[in-house]
Amino acid sequence: MSRRNGAQADAEPLWLVDATTYRQELDPAVRRCKERYFRLEHLSKQRRYGEHVARGVRTYSPGLLRVASILAASGHRVRFLTLEEAEAELEEPEPGAERPAVVGFGSVCPTVPACARVATLARRRLPGVRTVLGGSHAVVAPTLTSKAFEGAFDEVVDGFEADAAARLVGGAPGGLRLPAERLDYGLLPRPLQEYGLNLTTTTGCPFACSYCQDRLAPREVASLDGGLGRILDRLERGTPVHVCDSVLGGGVLRALEVCRALAGLDHGMLLSCDLRPELARPWLLDALGTAGFREVRIGLDSADEGVLASAGRRATPARLAEALESIRERSDLYVSVYLVTGLPGSTTATLERNVAVVEQLADRGLADQVRHHLYVPYPTDRCPSGDPRVRLRTGDWSRYDRNSHPVFDLDDLPAEALWDGFRMTEEAIVSTWARRLGLGVEELDGVPSYPDYHAVTYGLDTTVAGPVPPDC
Repeated sequence: MSRRNGAQADAEPLWLVDATTYRQELDPAVRRCKERYFRLEHLSKQRRYGEHVARGVRTYSPGLLRVASILAASGHRVRFLTLEEAEAELEEPEPGAERPAVVGFGSVCPTVPACARVATLARRRLPGVRTVLGGSHAVVAPTLTSKAFEGAFDEVVDGFEADAAARLVGGAPGGLRLPAERLDYGLLPRPLQEYGLNLTTTTGCPFACSYCQDRLAPREVASLDGGLGRILDRLERGTPVHVCDSVLGGGVLRALEVCRALAGLDHGMLLSCDLRPELARPWLLDALGTAGFREVRIGLDSADEGVLASAGRRATPARLAEALESIRERSDLYVSVYLVTGLPGSTTATLERNVAVVEQLADRGLADQVRHHLYVPYPTDRCPSGDPRVRLRTGDWSRYDRNSHPVFDLDDLPAEALWDGFRMTEEAIVSTWARRLGLGVEELDGVPSYPDYHAVTYGLDTTVAGPVPPDC
């Protein structure tokens, strides 16, 4: 609870429930690949950075924390909880515990059913409580969600942060006070260093890829340093910190301003950011190094140019390769490339091209790491299947997971073929990465696992089974 909340005794208490991560069981073969993947990441980053501080594995939703910060600054008493914590307190309330007047949920598609279950429990245990669902899913599918979970939520909010905060308390956005600092980390229930830190210098995205919801978020700017300067006293030097703008700064000119602001801090952090191939220009790469960035994450998404074109993505695989070559020539940045299996329009040839590009990136030394997941057809009110080319096999949103069996068919690829392609790509990533680092896949069981919230999400085995290989 925020330190200021003690002075707000007359305000009605609100619970804000962060349900933007969840627990999921994996297919055994995929689980084995993922466990080896995080061991490879440990080895790869230790060789690049040397010994460094472990990134926190707890998560928080920056959007929901922004809502909480606005409400707290406006005099409301806010309590920030995980979904598991909220359910536990509703199941077994402590004697004399204060009852919330409003329970608001920040959700993503797979967590909506769980939010509905906890909202129903809240309504049963707390007569008169108001339950509200928000988050990225709610913004694009409010009507669909209200119908699917009728009676669970008093309102499904299709607005972003300031609007969502106002609707939680039944007011107008102009009636709330925006805090001087974008995020009040004092509202988090655990110490800041336990979380994987994701800072924001801008929201929204200047690009319009059809499969990404970031394009729908309003374009707003935050502080140039993402608020890093005011939390340095709570972080150990060498802590990994990610700037999670869809595109750093919102564009190349403001990205340069961001870099100048960060360069002016004696932060000592291991900074990472997301970057588009179109923005990998020499002067920006130089600025990233000066600012203390050690890693860039760049989306390829698909090795199939036809798939990319149909999704409105202008950067081709060839353009990505040019950008990566420029990064290698001008910097010592650690490069992660994003790849997605099953984007609408994919064919058997697409799956083969994706595996081939994984091997090419490794053999040419253009990528240090490939981050991979399965396309998920997140529903919207305009298109319940997420894309007209998608045929859903189930309406159970809890199964819409990026590393689990597909819940859809494409015209040229049934779910079974997509799943085979996904597993084939996972295996290719692990085997090529291990080969490039000079290890056999079977040796990875002796390597520690890199801390990552995904490992927590999927309950992966992060123990070390045997002696650590040389150079670890």
